[in-house]
Amino acid sequence: MFDGGQLFDTRRSEFWQRAIRYLRLIGNSGFLFSLYLLFVFGSYYYGQLLNWLPDTFPAAVVTGVVFVWFLTRGRVRTFTHQADMVFLTPVEHHMPKYIRRALGYSWLMESFYTALVVLLFTPLMMDRFVDSTGSWLLIMAAILLLKGWNLLAGFEEQRFQDDLMVYRHTAMRFVINGVVIVALFDSQTWLMVILSGLLLLAVYGFYFRKLSDTYRLKWHRLLDVEERTTMTFYRIANSFTDVPGMTAKVKSRRYMDIFLSFIRYAPDQMYHYILGRSLVRANDYFGIYLRLTVLGIVFVTAVHLNWGQWLTAGAFVVLSGMQLNTLKDHYDTSQMIELYPVKRQKQFEGHLFWMRGLLLTQAVLFAAAGWISADWLQGLIILLVATLSALWLSDVHLKKSYTKKFEELKKT
Repeated sequence: MFDGGQLFDTRRSEFWQRAIRYLRLIGNSGFLFSLYLLFVFGSYYYGQLLNWLPDTFPAAVVTGVVFVWFLTRGRVRTFTHQADMVFLTPVEHHMPKYIRRALGYSWLMESFYTALVVLLFTPLMMDRFVDSTGSWLLIMAAILLLKGWNLLAGFEEQRFQDDLMVYRHTAMRFVINGVVIVALFDSQTWLMVILSGLLLLAVYGFYFRKLSDTYRLKWHRLLDVEERTTMTFYRIANSFTDVPGMTAKVKSRRYMDIFLSFIRYAPDQMYHYILGRSLVRANDYFGIYLRLTVLGIVFVTAVHLNWGQWLTAGAFVVLSGMQLNTLKDHYDTSQMIELYPVKRQKQFEGHLFWMRGLLLTQAVLFAAAGWISADWLQGLIILLVATLSALWLSDVHLKKSYTKKFEELKKT
C-alpha cells in the first residue's frame, strides 16, 4: 500500500545526504571566515548605528515591513520529481500524509530563517519599542506561529490555475500579516496573540482549507517551487565545487547588450563573446556580482577602522571571485560548444578577461568609497589590497582551476 509519509522521509533523507557533502566543502573553504569577519564588523558597528539613528527614526515601521515581507514569502518543500506528474497523480487521494510531512518540515526550516531575521533586528527592537524580554519572546513566538499559518495558506492558494488569483491571495496575506504585526507591536500582550490566532484559524478553516475541496493539487507549481529551491542551494554550492546536474535559467536582458557591444565576435574571441553573454543572462552571475559590489561599498563606507576597510574590501573581492569562478563550468554539459574549432585554452583566456576586468572594476569602486569616507591614502591602500586579491583570484586561482579541469578532461 502507498505510504506517503514514508516516501517523503525517503526523499528528504536523499536530499540531505547530498546537501551535507556540499555543506562540508563550504565549511572547509574560506567562505565561512569571510562571513565571520563580516559578522564581527557588523556586530561592532550595529551599536554605533543605534546611537546614530535619530529618535524620529520609524524603527517599528521598518522592522514591521521587513517582518511582513519575510512572513508572506516562503516555500513549502515537497521534494517532488518530474515523474510525479505522471506516477503520483493517480494516488493523489493518498497524499495527505505526504503533504503534512512537507508542511511540518517546511515550517521548521522557515522558522529557523525567520528567527534569524528577528534576532538580527532584536537590538533595534529592544532599543526602541520593545519593553522587556518577555515582550520580545511573545513577539518571537507569535511570528513563528504566523509563519506556520502563512505556509498553510500559501500552499492552499497554489491550487489556483490562474496566476493572477495566486498573486491576489499573496497580496491578501501580506495585508493580513501587516495588520497582525501592527496590532502585536502596539499591544505586546498574550491576549492579542490569542485573538489574532483565533481569527487566523477561522480564516484558514473557513476559506483556505475549503480550496482543497474545490481544486486539486497543481503539480507543475509544486515542481517549479521545488526546482527553484533546490537550484538556489546548488548555485551556492557550485561556488565551491562542481555540482553535476545543475540547470541554467536563461533570461534575454537585451537592455544589457550595450555593455557587451565592445566585444565583437571573432574566432579567437569566441569565449570572450559567449561567456560575456552567459555572465549577463544566465544563473544570475552578474546579479550576484552587483549585489556584492553594492554591499562592499556600503561596508567599506561604514567601517571607520583603517585595517577594517582593507579586510572588508579584500573579503568582498574574494566572495565575488568565488562566484565568478563557477562560470568555467557553465558549458560543460553543452555539446554544441565542442563543435567550434577553438582550443580549450581560449576558454581560460575568455574567462580570465571577464573575471579580471570585473574584479578590478570592483577594486576601483571600493577604493573610491574608501577615499570618500576617509582620505586619498586610505583609498590607495584599499585599491592595492583589492587589486592584489583580484589578481590572485583571476591570474593564479583561476589558472589552477582550469589546469585541474583540463587534466581531468584528458583522463576521460
